[in-house]
Parts: sequence; structure tokens; C-alpha cells
Amino acid sequence: MNISILEIVISFVNIILAFFVFKLSKKNMNAKLYINSYIRKLGENEFVPDWGISLHRDIDFNQKGFPEIPHDESAWELEICNNGDLPATDIFLEYSLTIKKWDFEFGIDEADVINERLFDYKTVNKDIKIDYLAPGGKKVIQIASLSGEFPEADLRVEKLISLEGKFIKKSVIIESYTHPEFFKIADSHHHRQMIGAHK
Repeated sequence: MNISILEIVISFVNIILAFFVFKLSKKNMNAKLYINSYIRKLGENEFVPDWGISLHRDIDFNQKGFPEIPHDESAWELEICNNGDLPATDIFLEYSLTIKKWDFEFGIDEADVINERLFDYKTVNKDIKIDYLAPGGKKVIQIASLSGEFPEADLRVEKLISLEGKFIKKSVIIESYTHPEFFKIADSHHHRQMIGAHK
């Protein structure tokens, strides 16, 4: 029985192609994790038992640079979704919330605010582990309660990985928050209230 070199080469190429097809189809079937973030107004009697980040424990908002006008309480939520055909296991999510604050000086009096700048005041980090997320499943994580204590904030996902793969490997801003009153500023007194000049 004579096997030609050409038949050996063709057999070898077929094995390699079959291997790559298997790897690609397996990759397409794996869990596919992605993140949604949203801010929603809380209902009148709605109670959230556990905020991921307790801002009032970590930051004193009763100081210059933080707004003096509150707004209705809202929930900042992060949603991890599995859009794949297989479950995701041993999920690790690392995220951070960067609170911003105004810095300024007074000119001739306290009505004369000069050299205003918004800066990153404090970053709070948190991580979450989830054992299992079914195909098509999602997990909602309560990030923080918002009621107007700070002017702006950035929510970053630092890392999102599971046993099946790495989905977010480097820090990325998922959503930013701006106190809604900043879009309604009517006059200089209102502006000074929003940058916390009277505290």
C-alpha cells in the first residue's frame, strides 16, 4: 500500500483545519459577558438594602466644592449580562467610582468666585465575585445612591473576567453622572450654590 507524500500533506492540512474550526466554534459558543449601566429614579417607597459603595461613610459632603441643592434619590446600577450560549462561571468584576469636586477662589468677596475647576476628589474601589451566570442571564449590582451630594462622577470598570475568558482587561469609563441641576442654572447665585460656595 503506497501512500504518497501529497496524501500525507493533505491529511495533515485537514487535521489543522479541523482543529481551527473546532477552536473558532468553541469560542463562539462560550459565555459572552458585557456591562450595562444606568441611573434610575427610585420609587416613592422603594428601599435598596445594600449599596455597593457607601459614599456617606467615606466622604464628608458638607464642605465647599459640593452642591447645596439636592435632587430626588436615584439608584446607579450596573448590570452584568451573559449573551453567550454557555454559562459564565467564577466571574470577577472590579469597578471604581470617582467623585468630582469643585475647587475655586474668592475674588473681592464671596459673590466673586474665580479660578473654578472641577477635579477628581476621591476614588472608591470595589470588587464582586459571581459564581454562576446562565446564558441570557443578568445580575444587577447596586453601585450607589444619588441625591445630589456631588457635582459629577465617573463609573469605571477596571476588570471583567470569568473562567471562560477576559472581557474587559483595562480600565474603561462605563458611564458618567452629572448633577441634573447643572443643566438648569439660572443665575450666578444658583451657580454658586451648585459649586458649594456658600458652605
